Amino acid sequence: MKGPIVTPVLSEQELEQWLEKSNNMLLIADLHKSWSDNCITLVPTFEQIQMTTVNCDKRVAFLSLEIPKFAKTFPALHEEDSTKKIDLNSIGCSPLFAAIRNRKVVSTIEMANVPKLLSVIQTHLPEIIESNDDDSAEQ
Repeated sequence: MKGPIVTPVLSEQELEQWLEKSNNMLLIADLHKSWSDNCITLVPTFEQIQMTTVNCDKRVAFLSLEIPKFAKTFPALHEEDSTKKIDLNSIGCSPLFAAIRNRKVVSTIEMANVPKLLSVIQTHLPEIIESNDDDSAEQ
């Protein structure tokens, strides 16, 4: 297991870097207000996913985004006819997560809904990409 379970995204530049990665990986973003911290209820589930998913660090990332810091960027992640649109003004105390692939919100998860989270991950987790990255090949 590499790095923290949930990575805080602190700037528009960091968000853009993660969105670029969403072409090849699933992002699970915990959306919360500045007066609220990220949801710790699902951390054990995130840990389980990290331990049981092959190449997890290349296929899924768990992020924490303080809203409204990203209010300008986030609406652009929705399809025009999407039923998954998130009203950033309605985010309050209850946990809200956005699953992002290919720079688009593909699903939302309200509350600490573990069955839905697992279903979303199973549905949108990218395939394992075999790489030719061999440490000995770099020499």
